[in-house]
Amino acid sequence: MKQLKSDLNKLENVKEKSEKDKKVMDEKMKQMRTEIDTKFNKVDEIMQRIEEDKKRILVMQKYYSARKETLAN
Repeated sequence: MKQLKSDLNKLENVKEKSEKDKKVMDEKMKQMRTEIDTKFNKVDEIMQRIEEDKKRILVMQKYYSARKETLAN
């Protein structure tokens, strides 16, 4: 009978621990989803900025090339 009670207590402890672990994991999953939504879903925005920077750099290259030619003459 003592052994049965001991086993039952162990099972209850395992159950409580697994429930706590599940809650912790659920919170971590929620946090990770939030991070994904806020950090990693901005790819389109970042790509647009990169394209704008490329265009700006090309304009600057043309300007400085023309300036170099002017100064060389």
